[in-house]
Amino acid sequence: MSTASTPGEKADSFPLFWPLSALGAFLLSAGLLTAGLAARPPMAIVETRLLSVAWEMWRDGSFLIPQLNGELYLQKPPLLFWLIQLVWSVTGVNELAARLVAPAFGLLSILLAAPLARLLWPDRQAPALLAPWVLATTMLFASLASLTMYDAPLTAMTMLALIFALRARRGGGKFAWVGMGFALGIAFLFKGPAVVVHVAPLVLFLPLLAEGGSRPSWRAWYSGLAIAGVSAAAVALCWLIPATLQAGFGFLESFFWNLGAGRVVESIDHQAPFWFFLALVPVFLWPWGWYLPVWPALLQSRPWKDEGLRFCLLWIAAAFLIHSSLSGKQLHYLLPELPALALVFARIWPWGTDASRFWRLLVAAPVALSILTGLIFATGWLPFEKAEPFLPSFTNVAIAAGLTALLFMLLSLIRYSAIALVLVTPVALIVLHLLAGPLLRSYGTEEIAQFIARHEAAGIAYRGVEYQGEFTFTGRLTEPVAVFWHPVHMRNWAKNHPGAAIISKEGREGPDLEPALESLFRGTTYRVWILPEKRPKKRPETEHSQ
Repeated sequence: MSTASTPGEKADSFPLFWPLSALGAFLLSAGLLTAGLAARPPMAIVETRLLSVAWEMWRDGSFLIPQLNGELYLQKPPLLFWLIQLVWSVTGVNELAARLVAPAFGLLSILLAAPLARLLWPDRQAPALLAPWVLATTMLFASLASLTMYDAPLTAMTMLALIFALRARRGGGKFAWVGMGFALGIAFLFKGPAVVVHVAPLVLFLPLLAEGGSRPSWRAWYSGLAIAGVSAAAVALCWLIPATLQAGFGFLESFFWNLGAGRVVESIDHQAPFWFFLALVPVFLWPWGWYLPVWPALLQSRPWKDEGLRFCLLWIAAAFLIHSSLSGKQLHYLLPELPALALVFARIWPWGTDASRFWRLLVAAPVALSILTGLIFATGWLPFEKAEPFLPSFTNVAIAAGLTALLFMLLSLIRYSAIALVLVTPVALIVLHLLAGPLLRSYGTEEIAQFIARHEAAGIAYRGVEYQGEFTFTGRLTEPVAVFWHPVHMRNWAKNHPGAAIISKEGREGPDLEPALESLFRGTTYRVWILPEKRPKKRPETEHSQ
């Protein structure tokens, strides 16, 4: 048996190694983020909607209450939009600058993974060494944390709140409780009360997770939680009070219904069955959880005797069960639990040099499958007319195949499995953009938005159920877009708006004119009509003698 030390053992004897490791994971993630933002446009409708909300607040000077298409936007609090406007105050209105704001919190989460691991396992350096890398190269985190959404900021604030809770658990005093409350309050200003789901089950029962001799008293613990709760409420009220004074108490009722009871009881959007998240477990685990030797290692680590593992497993299980019981479900709702998953893998990782490399190759199987699919479509073996505009070129498939072959070779040759698996997600992201680039670009709004912006003075209308601000930010529109579902209403509006632009998805009735623009958007054809500037005058009727 080899007596050579593993990276994990070396880390335990070199305390300064884990901060450098966290910095390396941060730089890798920053590089992936920058490349991703350069390779794809803001994704409609989620990213384009939030950018449009920030633009309308900036344009109209509406600081307290977000608005979308000229109406109050009560779906979320305004902190993300405030930060975007803060950046714009330095850079000017700039798309790239705005798109960096939310992902910056994903990068912060990677840095927070190491100190969180140190608090959970103070006698071990190896988890703090590996956790930032596992989080940065978990495919779901690398993908979702790069989007302009609320979930990356919520993840960072969840981690920060739990860091302060663990410091309080180790005698951090009132400062730790106030810090926890501040993090919770900031999380509320990003995404409302959603943070409760991710933090409350842990902090309410954290004394039960502690070893018997080091367990804090319940009275002292809940007194501290009261301090944290008051601190969080104070932060939240800094916005809620002036917003309510400006908009009235009806705003407060609508806001909490949209963010609370309305989503719990019967979500209007994103309804899914109870087993939705269960079916997506392989997606959450890829690639680290697909390396099957980690699961025997989890049992061998005896999590029932490891306080840190109990903490992380409760973190995952509680949020998983609560979100599964709610009516509305989306993949990104569980993004704040991916750090817990990364911490578990970092703690239990089998650092030894495994004799068989089969499990590493299994991890890369989805990348190989995507190459095979791209090759089938790019060569025309399976003709698919509707998908033709979105198919990758043969050159892109060839480059992606070469990168995938290189990945398989490195997975076989690199001595330590953890170091090998770090490569999987970066290669997978490059392959994704090579193969799905045309489809991702079809979610961009630039062509339509810039075209209709030239006709804004005459008016812009959207023929559909609901307009989500898809073109407002990209076109820098200064007036609300009229929205019509019924064609009669659209025709009545058109009579009073000569020269106006009307947007409609393929299959919906539009004006009886030739479209001025047809553009692929979100996988389908959108048409834009420009109404005539002047309508011909009717000829006066002449009387005819009998």
